[in-house]
Amino acid sequence: MFDHGVWLKNAVITDLVLDITFDINGNMWLGTKNGVVKRKGASVTRYLTADGLPGDIINTILIDSREMIWCGTHQLGLARFNNISWISFILPNPFPSSSDAIVVDKNDTVWSNSNNGLIF
Repeated sequence: MFDHGVWLKNAVITDLVLDITFDINGNMWLGTKNGVVKRKGASVTRYLTADGLPGDIINTILIDSREMIWCGTHQLGLARFNNISWISFILPNPFPSSSDAIVVDKNDTVWSNSNNGLIF
């Protein structure tokens, strides 16, 4: 059963949640206007630019077949988390690289939209 009290105590409720997904272990991953939030049982972990994200506004979040966490940010590209560290994928100017959707095809290629087309 979901314990709303634990959720509220960890202050996630104050964030604007833009996307949500679950990993194979049942952990909840949230893309918010204030970073990525992972909820594992009663514990909550927040990841921000200080942790390696290219930006803190996370528009979309996806978990691929290798359990890598992919995030699309507002204006600052993509990021991938391997449960140890974040890797950022930022397009050079003049290409703004906001990502609002991420999908994985049958060949495990990650695709994302941007303001100027597809990113893969």
